[in-house]
Amino acid sequence: MRLSYLILFLASITLYACSEDENFSRRTNYVVIDSLRTDSLFYQKFDPIKDIKLVNAIENKTITIDINEDAVPDISFTASQSNTTSQTIKSLKTKTLNGKVKMALVNILAFPKTFLYKDLIEEKERWESGEFLMAYYERSPSSAVRDSISGTWNSKTDYYIGLRLEKQDASISYGWIKLSVSNYNLLEVKETALQR
Repeated sequence: MRLSYLILFLASITLYACSEDENFSRRTNYVVIDSLRTDSLFYQKFDPIKDIKLVNAIENKTITIDINEDAVPDISFTASQSNTTSQTIKSLKTKTLNGKVKMALVNILAFPKTFLYKDLIEEKERWESGEFLMAYYERSPSSAVRDSISGTWNSKTDYYIGLRLEKQDASISYGWIKLSVSNYNLLEVKETALQR
């Protein structure tokens, strides 16, 4: 009788351990946006905030971000502004700087998807590398359509871009960049995080 209880006890421990391993492996396929759990992340909080602020009539500025602390830039953000008497154009773009980094995009369009705090970033997203428009504004007083606006990022405060990085060992890490964008000519990078 004791032997059967012992066997039953050992079998349940084995099943529990297997289910924990399965849960752990599933956990590595996503990350939840939560800046409180930084122990398992490459985490950077920028103080002062890294920003691009355009003040001149014609201006371009770019900043680069290293998300995995290897001293190699992974993502860039570029703001452009051109104000003339006949036209005003403002745009914000982001670009992955190597083939290993991808960002989550809105399914139909090639705009970086906006995530909120506590959202899940996972493998089922549409992941792409390249250069992507975040926000665009054009005003041509002489045309019939005066304003042309596109993008998903204008007037977004404390939203996140989802990231995916293929590491040297071919494993995948997920992470985010926390941003605020206002008026097409101000972008603030507040923090980055990536699974270790």
